Amino acid sequence: MLTVINQIVNFINDLHDNIWGYSRQLGLPFTDKDLHFWVIGLLGVIFFVFTDTIFKWLAKINISLISFFFTSAIISILVLILEVEQKLTGRGGMELWDILAGLLGFLVLLSIYQFCRLLLKSLLNLIKK
Repeated sequence: MLTVINQIVNFINDLHDNIWGYSRQLGLPFTDKDLHFWVIGLLGVIFFVFTDTIFKWLAKINISLISFFFTSAIISILVLILEVEQKLTGRGGMELWDILAGLLGFLVLLSIYQFCRLLLKSLLNLIKK
């Protein structure tokens, strides 16, 4: 797990250095904060347009799909933060399997919840008839 995070960190640092170097070569008077403003801002807009398009399409199918993807994203971030926190505090190992176990727990328990919800809805429909 730590190897994967180190590779991601190195990639991001290299990308940062390359963007910084290109801006210097072009003679742009950007500070590091300016580059963060423009690069992260542009990435955010691109990501927003992409997700907005996907979510509008998903909303036509079922609004719960949007809830699922949003919740999955938040849970993924949360379990990654928990693993990093464990590494930093020394209160546990930083392992990919811990992240996968957390995500699997979410999927299994969500499936049980959805099954119970569907069962209850079906029973209520039977009672109404």
